Amino acid sequence: MRVCILGDARSVHVQRISRGLAGCGLDMTVITHHPVEIEDVQVQKFAVPHAGLRYPARWVRRREMYLKNIMRTHDVVQVHFLHDWGITEEIAENGCLTLTPWGSDIQLPRDLPAPSPDLVAARIAMLRMADAVIVTCKTFAEQIAPFARIGWEKIRIVPKGVDTSLFQPSPSWPPPDCVVGYFKGFRPVNGPRYLIEAIPAVLEACPEAKFEFVGGGPLLDECRRLAAELRVAKAIRWLPPQCHQEMPAVMSRWSVVAIPAVMEAFCIGALESSAMEIPVVASRVGGLVETVRDGLTGILVPPASPSHLAGGIIELLEDRQRGKLMGRAGRRVVQEEYEWADSLGQLIESYEWAMASKTTVFAG
Repeated sequence: MRVCILGDARSVHVQRISRGLAGCGLDMTVITHHPVEIEDVQVQKFAVPHAGLRYPARWVRRREMYLKNIMRTHDVVQVHFLHDWGITEEIAENGCLTLTPWGSDIQLPRDLPAPSPDLVAARIAMLRMADAVIVTCKTFAEQIAPFARIGWEKIRIVPKGVDTSLFQPSPSWPPPDCVVGYFKGFRPVNGPRYLIEAIPAVLEACPEAKFEFVGGGPLLDECRRLAAELRVAKAIRWLPPQCHQEMPAVMSRWSVVAIPAVMEAFCIGALESSAMEIPVVASRVGGLVETVRDGLTGILVPPASPSHLAGGIIELLEDRQRGKLMGRAGRRVVQEEYEWADSLGQLIESYEWAMASKTTVFAG
């Protein structure tokens, strides 16, 4: 099967999926505005041919010809994130089109400017013309169906999977120290301020607690200043962004993972934490209600509430045995429902289903 992904090749998710599918024997191509090397995957820059003797038409027509050729030369074209590539219904008819929205292309984070009405209309049109819309969880699907006014028969749910051989518990887990980890980045949508505002209450109840913040982003300096103002900076270790392969080594020091997001379409990070048998305290928003099983693999709290966030963290730091049981339950859930190999298999099945649906429509 020849599959082309239109998306950002710099994304860890695009890299993992394309490389994983290539490992399953698929002929994988990623066409992107930002080419980077991906092992076993052909990566091409999205480039409309220049005008010339071979392509004498104007730019819009040349783009149309270019996109039609992409559709015709691949069995499936999958768009990751609803960027306006210029795909029209006429272009989509030349092959099998699948779409994977990421979240912020459907529900706008508060830190991003509102998309233009034309872009919103283009995204809705893409969802309606697609042969399959592949999403990560039921909660997100429930947002997409009314957004694009499409039926559930077009939606396929394929969760992101976790490599449990990479994300596995440390032999010495649980760690002797009480360390709370955060690795979701420093943007308003990730809610890092709420975690910092929760730290004084956590330290009052658990003076030995430490915190590790991993990542970068526009709020990083502000969060550092806030930590200083609240006089909790000594309890925090700031780490730069880590590559995906290095995260298990960092996470092996953590007793609890905090995810104070105010919006979240899925959150693979919650599952990676569970795979390492680390209990999670997270906001009760979006896909987190599925990736964190409240009371079983972690604790869900109201979003944007430092006091509730602190309460959940304190609960797990004071009752290490409960946290240990939650961690073990979390790994079982990941192994049963979110294994990486299973997710790749479900994705291939979704491609086959979309191709069959296209053939049936044409035959009819």
